[in-house]
Amino acid sequence: MPSFLAACPAGPLVAGGHSFGGRVASLAALEREFAGLVLFSYPLRQAWRRRTAHWSAIECPVLVLNGDQDELSPLDELRQAMALLRRGRLITFPGAGHGLGDALPQALDEAVRFVATLSP
Repeated sequence: MPSFLAACPAGPLVAGGHSFGGRVASLAALEREFAGLVLFSYPLRQAWRRRTAHWSAIECPVLVLNGDQDELSPLDELRQAMALLRRGRLITFPGAGHGLGDALPQALDEAVRFVATLSP
């Protein structure tokens, strides 16, 4: 799943992506105002402090969707990093790995619900 930038009709501008695409979207949030970010399987492995150092500067709401078996985004590291987000929410999917597998439809549903709550 590549990164995305989408404007819903008469709705908010939202950025996001899977893995590195999500990292790119989170860095873009430092340069541009978004109504929200949706980050699928954010890559942290062995460098979570460096890869999330910018999170404290993100002002918009952020939804992080992650499998609890993701080897590139270990849950213990991700939970620590979440404290950096002022308006972050983490949803995990039991048994899912980095690609989210069978949990992907549920993750996409969560993303749609999140975007529907955002203000333009």
